[in-house]
Amino acid sequence: MPVFGDYETVGGPLASSDERDSLTTIWLARKSHGRERRPRFVVKHYIPHRSSGKFVAAEEAPLATDRGLEFLEGVKQLRKAHSGAKACLSPVHAFGQTDEGVWYVTDYHPRRDLKLWITRHGAVNAADLRHVVRSVVAGCLAMKRSRGYSHGNLKPANVFLAGKTRALGKTPLVLADPYPVSAAKLNALARKDQQVLEQLIAQGAELQDLRALGELIFQLVESRLITRDAAYNYPIQPSPAWDRLGKDGQRWLDLCNQLLDPHLTLEQISLESLAREFPLGPSLGKLPLAVAALILLVGGLLLLRGKPDPAPPGQEIATPAKGAGLDASATTAKQDHAEALTEEQPAFDVKQPEQAKEPADAAVALQYKPDDVAAKRLQDEAQKGQSAARQYRAALEAGQEALGKKNYREAEAQANEALKYKPGDDAATRLQ
Repeated sequence: MPVFGDYETVGGPLASSDERDSLTTIWLARKSHGRERRPRFVVKHYIPHRSSGKFVAAEEAPLATDRGLEFLEGVKQLRKAHSGAKACLSPVHAFGQTDEGVWYVTDYHPRRDLKLWITRHGAVNAADLRHVVRSVVAGCLAMKRSRGYSHGNLKPANVFLAGKTRALGKTPLVLADPYPVSAAKLNALARKDQQVLEQLIAQGAELQDLRALGELIFQLVESRLITRDAAYNYPIQPSPAWDRLGKDGQRWLDLCNQLLDPHLTLEQISLESLAREFPLGPSLGKLPLAVAALILLVGGLLLLRGKPDPAPPGQEIATPAKGAGLDASATTAKQDHAEALTEEQPAFDVKQPEQAKEPADAAVALQYKPDDVAAKRLQDEAQKGQSAARQYRAALEAGQEALGKKNYREAEAQANEALKYKPGDDAATRLQ
């Protein structure tokens, strides 16, 4: 069986894809000298096709002209981004070159990816969609923050279901195989040209991912894969599949159509605005497992004993610092309350309604002081901001639809409505 670095493959290929410009083979693998014999990893072996039929090694072909090494560049970028966002990106345990191509090792996910899930399962519910959107957006933003631009290669086959078998809405999702951009290609340009090209790449990758997210929502709701551009007509029309989402059906249909809009701009919707609309909730999964278990155990003992004795006058009851053990005392409940309020302000700017934050931090503050007036006001403002952002987008979409039908009076009316929430907005002004 083939061996890749410190990893030996098990059995025959798990999957193989022979495309026009490359051959990709995936193998189950395990550590060559590890104690565990059960395969826990997969090796992805990428071989770019060449007219000569031979892979050119690094010393013979610069990175700028070699697709195999560009693929490896994307692997390195994924590994770097994963170090700061382990919950939403696939890990890279090792990578390297062979005589034919390049390879990398990642975790083995028995449930595979969303492509397989869509072909084998029925309709999803609103909670499933929220989980998929927030997970995908978090992964794309992690790539953007790490390397300057988003994933760029988002599709169901690149969204993996991690962990044990459970409902889709409770399954961790991780992204893999981001689109690489060769650093050598950018470095060959003048600095000014580099900046322009980097900006274009960043905008293009994000718009591509937003459209791909819209297609992902469509595929999950309709329970069918998109195999070509003509697989659906835009805009997506209401159907029983969307009705099964209940009261949220129309909202998801509107979001899907907004993401699939061929004229979509980042001013209308972006990864950041989606992250605010679908925030990642706090969870014990962010703590070490032993610490989380100990917290639950201590909490249960306290409930059995009743309320603890009050602290002596003048002393604060310390709470553990984030990510630290139970003996940490640097962060107090009072400090956490103050930090939550500070992080959230300002919650709502009438000139930028789409930037209104979710009231998550205000909710954290209210956990420490349930009757705190400032936290309640902050929560109300954040909710108003989210409502204003939705009304702004609804008016803008209605105006664009009216303009497309040459109903100029309606388009102007909707433009004026949108401008109430975002004065001076270019997209709304163009409708007048």
